[in-house]
Amino acid sequence: MTRKDELLEYESDDEDMMYAILSKLPKPLDIESLIKRTTLLFAQHPPETLPFSAWRKVSSYSVLKTTRDPDELAKQTLADGEHLHAKHAAQIQRQETIQKMTAHSRLLAYRYRKPVGAFTVAIVVGILSLWMGRSGNGTSILSPAALVDARDKLLWVINRAWTGLRL
Repeated sequence: MTRKDELLEYESDDEDMMYAILSKLPKPLDIESLIKRTTLLFAQHPPETLPFSAWRKVSSYSVLKTTRDPDELAKQTLADGEHLHAKHAAQIQRQETIQKMTAHSRLLAYRYRKPVGAFTVAIVVGILSLWMGRSGNGTSILSPAALVDARDKLLWVINRAWTGLRL
């Protein structure tokens, strides 16, 4: 269909409609060449060969996959199409919800990173103190060698925890 044919389809007394159509159409509208070029591109680059597994990421309920085979499309009823559309819409809604929840979780993790780090340090220090008190190496917990060893272990744990908090 040429641009002239399309314009002649509309009433000549509807100036607003004519202006809207003229402003939206490209200047040289050669629909036949566009269809030929699209068909050629489709033959050269079928959707299955798209990079990064893009075709596998397209929903099986999408119109891109459900209308691919002309024979299957001819058998599809309006009710089937509406059912597939509803499933696809629900799938998109689920994906958007998951993305929002992930973004919110990341925001919370960033916002509370210091309190969580301090709590983790307190737990580690508590576990370390219990472990040092039950070392079972035969030395008293108050002996100078045990105190130096405990101090070194505690400083190591605090240093690791502080390094983790700065990240």
